[in-house]
Amino acid sequence: MPAGPASTRSEAATIAPAMKRRFKLLAVLVGVPAVLVAAAAIVLPMLADAAHYKREVIALVKEQTGHELHIDGKVRLRILPRLRLTVTDIRLANPPGFSASNLVRLPWVAVDVQLLPLLGGRIEPSAIAVTGLQVNLERDQQGRGNWESATTVEQRSAGDQGGVSGAALAALAVGALTIRDATLHWRDHASGESFTVPAIDLHTGALRGGEGVDDVRLRVRLPGSDTSIETRGDATLSTTGHILVVPKLTTTFRDVGVADIQFDGALDTRLVVDFAQRRLDLDALRVAARGAGSDEQQVSVEITGELGFDLARLRLTESTLSAKIPAYSSSGINGDLDLKGVLSGDLRAGTYAFERMQGSGTLAGEAMADANVAFALGGALGADVERWSFSATALEIAGSVDDDGLPFRLMTDMDLSLRTQTLAATGMHLSIRDWRVDGAMTLRAGTSPPGVQGVLDVRVQDQPLAGSFGVSASEANTDGIHVRFDVVSDLDIEDGGYALRGRNAVVLRAEVNPGSSDGSWHIDDLKVGARLADTSFPDGELTVKLQADLEVDINDEILRSDNLRVTVDDSRIEGSVNLQRFDKPAVRVDLQADSIDADRYLLPVAGSAAGAARAAPIGASIDAIRALDFTGEVRVQNLLLRGMQLKNVRLTAGGGVSGG
Repeated sequence: MPAGPASTRSEAATIAPAMKRRFKLLAVLVGVPAVLVAAAAIVLPMLADAAHYKREVIALVKEQTGHELHIDGKVRLRILPRLRLTVTDIRLANPPGFSASNLVRLPWVAVDVQLLPLLGGRIEPSAIAVTGLQVNLERDQQGRGNWESATTVEQRSAGDQGGVSGAALAALAVGALTIRDATLHWRDHASGESFTVPAIDLHTGALRGGEGVDDVRLRVRLPGSDTSIETRGDATLSTTGHILVVPKLTTTFRDVGVADIQFDGALDTRLVVDFAQRRLDLDALRVAARGAGSDEQQVSVEITGELGFDLARLRLTESTLSAKIPAYSSSGINGDLDLKGVLSGDLRAGTYAFERMQGSGTLAGEAMADANVAFALGGALGADVERWSFSATALEIAGSVDDDGLPFRLMTDMDLSLRTQTLAATGMHLSIRDWRVDGAMTLRAGTSPPGVQGVLDVRVQDQPLAGSFGVSASEANTDGIHVRFDVVSDLDIEDGGYALRGRNAVVLRAEVNPGSSDGSWHIDDLKVGARLADTSFPDGELTVKLQADLEVDINDEILRSDNLRVTVDDSRIEGSVNLQRFDKPAVRVDLQADSIDADRYLLPVAGSAAGAARAAPIGASIDAIRALDFTGEVRVQNLLLRGMQLKNVRLTAGGGVSGG
């Protein structure tokens, strides 16, 4: 039976979708090869005439930069899975007069090409990948950089502000840029400075022609260390191409070493680069970091402010900065510091100044015997990076210990040279409560054995004093130190009837070693010598020599010596001394002397005739004597007192005296 119209329509409806799928498949099967053939028809002639394009690129680079470009490798095109153009062994030659053979070397570059623009005869990259980039930057003796073209130098000498061509940047549009394992070499022939930064990685998102770039990420590992720095942000470009802005630039860093402390932290700022004015500004700058070092050193730092750079003159313009150290701890000292001032500098000379400085802080801790110190400071700081020298001008530090219990003030100019390991303080004025010290001091670090030595030329309470001192590593104990102190003074002091006039000298030597517990010390082989000039002495001077081994415990407030040996002029005293509690001392002694001429050291009686008895009674408060916590015994074989010769004298803490 023949099919009716309805049946025919039903079969047609069933066949139609199947036919459409077949046509689509056929279109794909025919279209893809057609596109590939069309692409090949355009690209293959380009590759066949690669030498022609190389010459055009080389000429363009020469015209724009003045540098010679060499493409020593091959140009290859891969169609699947995407169109990729690869070029190997690209070199940008160094200008004459520089040591490196190449300014830039690119071992391998890959460019992913967009298909549709390619069919129109244009090469528009969707992504660029570079591996093994090497950049050699140099500055010659005259300060000229190898990156500067002849055109750049002419513009700079003519005062042309230059800038970035907006038309040229508008023509640049790349989906992404990736640079892996790049290396930067720097050498300054004028200063002799050179360094290498390896393992540089750079990744960007889309390079929007004439607008900027998205998601810039730069990662750098500094040479010879574990220090790593990573920076990221989005950049926008003005329509003229003269101003680049990164609204939020974030930089994180790890293991940055400063003075034996490793810092981790982050920097946030707004970056503005004005190519026309050749200026770079970091606005709303904020740095937050935490550091840790040996000996339980801990510190946190916060820096806020702004930085401005004049790239034409290579100067850091006056920039306001504030630095806060909310907490730090080092060698038993902890506290805080708050500073603010104005920073400026000469980038070419490497000199910087931090002026109009104001600050305040506190100090405390076990190393300061639990004393609390509050202070304020002002002045100006300077640094010369090339010479490794630092200075403080009109430095003033004023404060007090334990809430005005001990006020102090220091004013001085200081110079520190890391190259010569020398610190000099001149124009020094130090006051501690009623005491005043004026003059100069110089410190120098030594290497064999390691330590510090210095000289003094000061006036104490208007009395001149000069000498030298030193602290060095002990040769007998790796944890100990050797201390020496030599001072000579010309004094003119009258107090309590004694008149010190003329040349006086003090010499001290000692080995200081840590004890078995924190806060305890052994002072071994202590030697002290003194020669005091006093018109009241028969010979016009007094000579004292002391030798002992001391044990000092700061925590338990104990000072002890079991082998004290003292020589006063011709008298020799030996024995032991034990002192407890530093604020209200409890003294225990056991001493023995061979002979003492007490009349030598007693004040003369007023109005006494020549040859008469010189000794005068010593007035003393009985209550003061009774208040002393003194226990022990002093034995003297021969004692001359008020013209009387006494033998085998024993003095006890109770005041009893016996003799034979």
